[in-house]
Amino acid sequence: MNAGSFLLEKSKCCYLYSDLSIAEALEKMERARYQTIPVLDRNSGRYLYAISEGDILFAIKSSGLPYSSIGKLPISSVEMERLHVPVRSEADVDELAELIVNQNFVPIVDENDTFLGIVTRKSIIYYLLGLAKDRGRKAK
Repeated sequence: MNAGSFLLEKSKCCYLYSDLSIAEALEKMERARYQTIPVLDRNSGRYLYAISEGDILFAIKSSGLPYSSIGKLPISSVEMERLHVPVRSEADVDELAELIVNQNFVPIVDENDTFLGIVTRKSIIYYLLGLAKDRGRKAK
């Protein structure tokens, strides 16, 4: 199986555009109830990075500026603490499993780095649990 088999398509994902303000990004994250969200280039649809609430909150705190000022800055001005490594849809389950240990999701991109969607940790865990159950049945 490959990453495409587990894909949660872009149309069903929550993502942000890099030109959104910090305030807009936080509002969208709050509505979606996600702590980390992929960030895309609005014009090309390319995956750029993933931003977390923590990244944004640390940027607000360390800026020393009032929220009314920093909230207007683009999220592209926020430094990322962790990198969410993307993979191509052809990536195998082993590659996904290695990444998913340290990421809640793995961004999936095409050959032009255009964002296609994500693979969630939950989907990989359920897949691996299914394999383990199947092996247990065969061993009996």
